[in-house]
Amino acid sequence: MYRTAELIMVNVAEEDGIVIRYFLYEDTLDNRSSFSIECRCGDECALLPDITSIPERAREIFELFVRGKVTPTSAFDVIEEILS
Repeated sequence: MYRTAELIMVNVAEEDGIVIRYFLYEDTLDNRSSFSIECRCGDECALLPDITSIPERAREIFELFVRGKVTPTSAFDVIEEILS
């Protein structure tokens, strides 16, 4: 089993002086690609693995997170809503 993770995009949002950082990764496991989003704010962090295998959809979801200023606390609820 061979696994790699490549950082594809980084973005930052700010709300009332609070900085939220977003990271989009392309993960490869045995020649199968999928995308993950990581959301960091202060000491909080949420990693959402394997959200999609479609690059365009991954970027779309990533941009939704940034525009919506999604926090690590709400990230799992937001991705659940997006993917349902």
